[in-house]
Amino acid sequence: MEMNMTREIEMNNNQQGKLKSSKGKLIRIIITALIVVVATNIAIKISEYHKENCIDMSTVIDFDVTETGLYLYTDDGNGYYWKALEEIRDINEKE
Repeated sequence: MEMNMTREIEMNNNQQGKLKSSKGKLIRIIITALIVVVATNIAIKISEYHKENCIDMSTVIDFDVTETGLYLYTDDGNGYYWKALEEIRDINEKE
């Protein structure tokens, strides 16, 4: 009788161990999925930022330099103005 109870307790402990192991695997899967989602969103946001704030320099067909900045003209007819930083102007004036 005592042997059967010990065996039942061992079986119960094994089942609880398997359940904990399954929960641990599920938690790891969920955490991994969340990390992938966050990393993907960050990559998309960086890509969108560069699309909106950068130009493809291979499309630049002309430029004009002024005292305050640079005008860039692209092959699609657009023009962009890049304002020079004060520090750069100060360095150029000293030379």
